[in-house]
Amino acid sequence: MDAIIALRREKKSLRRKRAIMIALSAAVVVLMKHSTLRRPSIEAQRDTLRSMVLNRLYNGCDINCYNQLRMNKRAFQSLCALLVDKGLVLGTDNVTVNESVGLFLHILANNHKFRDVGGTYLRSIDTISRHFNLVLRANLKLSAEMIRRPETSQTNRWGYFHDCVGAIDGTHIEVTVPVGDQGKYRNRKQAITTNVLGVCDADMKFTYVLPGWEGSSSDSRVLRNALEREDRFEVPIGKCTYFKIVVFPIN
Repeated sequence: MDAIIALRREKKSLRRKRAIMIALSAAVVVLMKHSTLRRPSIEAQRDTLRSMVLNRLYNGCDINCYNQLRMNKRAFQSLCALLVDKGLVLGTDNVTVNESVGLFLHILANNHKFRDVGGTYLRSIDTISRHFNLVLRANLKLSAEMIRRPETSQTNRWGYFHDCVGAIDGTHIEVTVPVGDQGKYRNRKQAITTNVLGVCDADMKFTYVLPGWEGSSSDSRVLRNALEREDRFEVPIGKCTYFKIVVFPIN
């Protein structure tokens, strides 16, 4: 009799354990379904990361904004507001005006490629290209309002250079050339560039530009060509021009 009672108790215990296991399994399944539904999508994760990057850039430290965009937060917000007021840049459902202007300034300020900025802003190269060109065209339309010549060129800096009509200097600009010509255009820093000579007056207005020389060309060779070519650079008699700490008078 005792054996029968013990057997019944054991069966009852087994049924209870089986019911508990079934209930736990059902609870696990429900939790997994809820966690899957609540798990953010890849696009939502990108939006969150992008918002963190932009918020740190536009609303964070003013020094960080200036280092990344070469513009403080106040100037950046003023530029965005001006572009919106003129109707030149409008935000979309996916890309805001701040982001469009930010990535535009990011590229110009740091000489980054679209691919690099796309990794920072988590955008495709096509999106970066479209919004960069959009903001570029908008700023070109505002050039008459944003770029103004000074009222006078008689500044304290130029007062020390008597009879000096301007300044000459050269700069290397990166270019894309055929593989066979890359050796000529490779400068001393191993970059593929063209050596461009520019002359500006006291108002920072270009009066002469000579492009086209290979990056391997020396500055003296480019200057000599500018003085000897048919459309040469000329300085009025009795005047001089400033060239890298050396003043060349024209007799």
